[in-house]
This record gives sequence, structure tokens and C-alpha cells, in this order.
Amino acid sequence: MQNPKRIEHALPHSDTATDTIQTPKGRKRNVQLIIRVTADEKDFINKKMEQFGTANFNTYARKMLIDGYVIHVDLTEFQTLAAEVNAIGTKVIHF
Repeated sequence: MQNPKRIEHALPHSDTATDTIQTPKGRKRNVQLIIRVTADEKDFINKKMEQFGTANFNTYARKMLIDGYVIHVDLTEFQTLAAEVNAIGTKVIHF
């Protein structure tokens, strides 16, 4: 007899980071996502959940993963500028 709460992990070559769990029929959300965090990250998440006004991690995580966004800033131009300023500074010192 199988344990009904047994977790079957996704294959290593899978494109998803999901694990499946046997769930009751009719359950709306039947895919489980598992993440690992440090104690400090967990404390930070708990503080953010308080600000959001919920103690339910599933609600908070689902909202942030679906509606949240990641900001990626391309700093290539600034890195080039910093290298040029550094080169000028080096020339001034050797002058």
C-alpha cells in the first residue's frame, strides 16, 4: 500500500522545478513547488508577509510568483565608464 503523501520528485533533466504530490480528486492546485532558503531569507520573507498582511505562505508566494516581477538592470555602460575613469586616474597618478 502506498503512502498517500509520498512525493515523487521531478526527473533531473526536467525543464520544471516542480514536484508532484498525490492529492485528493477535485483539488484546484495539485502541483507543489519546493524552495530552500536560509534562516535569514526566511525571516525576511516573514517580514514581507507581515507587510502584505497575511500569515499564509502559500497565498503570499503564489501572489509574488504570479504578479511579482524581477528588475534586471544592464550596467554595461556604467562598467565601461568606470573603467575609463579608473584609467584616467591611473594616468594622473603616474604624471
